[in-house]
Amino acid sequence: MRRPVLSRRTLLRGALGGAGAAVGLPVLEAMLDRHGEALAAGTPLPRRFGAFYWGNGVVAKLWFPTQTGPSWQLTPLLMPLAKVKDYVSIVSGTVVYVPYQVSGHMGSLQAITSGALGTSQGGLNYAYAAKSMDQSIADKIGGGTRFKSLHLGVASTDASDADFGAVARSISHNGPNSPNLPEYNPIALYDRVFGAGFSTGASPDLSTVTLAARRSVLDLVAADARALQMRLGSSDRQRLDQHLQGVLDLEKQLGGMPPSTMTAGCSAPTRPTSSYAAIDNEQIQWEPLATAQIDLLVHALACDQTRVFTFRFSPCNDYTVYPGFPTFKIDPTTTNTGTSMHGLTHTEGGDQPNVQKCVTFSMSKLAALLERLLATPEGTGSLLDGCAILGFTECIEGRSHDATHQPGLPLIVAGRAGGGLVHPGIHYRSPLQGDAASESRGRNVSVVPLTLMQALGTGIPSWGVGAGQATKPISELLTGV
Repeated sequence: MRRPVLSRRTLLRGALGGAGAAVGLPVLEAMLDRHGEALAAGTPLPRRFGAFYWGNGVVAKLWFPTQTGPSWQLTPLLMPLAKVKDYVSIVSGTVVYVPYQVSGHMGSLQAITSGALGTSQGGLNYAYAAKSMDQSIADKIGGGTRFKSLHLGVASTDASDADFGAVARSISHNGPNSPNLPEYNPIALYDRVFGAGFSTGASPDLSTVTLAARRSVLDLVAADARALQMRLGSSDRQRLDQHLQGVLDLEKQLGGMPPSTMTAGCSAPTRPTSSYAAIDNEQIQWEPLATAQIDLLVHALACDQTRVFTFRFSPCNDYTVYPGFPTFKIDPTTTNTGTSMHGLTHTEGGDQPNVQKCVTFSMSKLAALLERLLATPEGTGSLLDGCAILGFTECIEGRSHDATHQPGLPLIVAGRAGGGLVHPGIHYRSPLQGDAASESRGRNVSVVPLTLMQALGTGIPSWGVGAGQATKPISELLTGV
């Protein structure tokens, strides 16, 4: 019997009553060569890049492993990554070289994500002078997909940092004053990626929008799905059934989410007029929002709707209250009081146990994303095998705002980049650079994005501008180097 062959771009399409839909497919055996290691046309399986950001640093003594190389062991704050440890490398010792001039949070965040010094717009507002790392990569690997890049998040409390301009609203930028804003509303993200079209305007009023009020996209593509099933082998039919069931389950999950969850995800509070105003962070229902966003992202990657994403899990401002903490009280005497993670980093002493809880929660959601990618098959491996994902924060510890000294920035490199990154992962500790006067300075943090760019085969030889430029990747993380 002749083996069926499908294009990787195959979509299920349909329309009814004026509503149209197109559903992407996962990689099926019919799309692969006979070895399952490349597409049938001979092109390699897709390689993907992602950035996962959480704000306010870590507790350094409980984050960084003591062992280097492949024998590194999980520390207390890295324990959530236990199930995907082989796919994880820890990078320590790299620091920001860009001489940023504003905020220990926003300035270093801008330097890490763009490798460049921002340009002053007046006051605390410094515009991006260069593209962020994800957009440099998207220029190389994102053009052949429906979405050059996707951007999503969970905690949206950005109005509190309006003085900082665009840098406070996104980790992805096309250049000066051109942020790619994250989508915090899972229904809007679903409609954009899996619906008939997408809106470039504001999110809809979620009190009037429910998935139950409109036909499932699977109803619209049912005929095309049945026709495709007739052409596939038994394993591909099973894989297609699982994929379509996953889309249906996701529709049901989003339709059943409480309205308050999604309202908080798409609405920003009014900029406070006092120095420290309380915001109802209890509206942010972290668990269902994070789960929905991860589900949507994995589906989008599996369907090759995009190959580049940023996940802004939590910002570094003073209004993000993690689950398990009550909303903080107004205190006109200080801007660092209360139960926001940022406030806790500045008021809690010792090993900061409540800050630890916030970091551990962030790591648990990064782990959830990585585990989902690992559980999603592609070719002879998984989606995670084709990914290079950078987990990062903007400072070593929130209490000091430091991003320029040892032990360096807390960074995670996850995935295999289609074979470009070492497996199992290692702990890479940057050697100290310079003479005795600068012996505390590790390598430029820009070497980390550059390493991922080269692992993905983008052909980018250097990255960053001026003091932020890196020309040599971390060879220890790359295969065949």
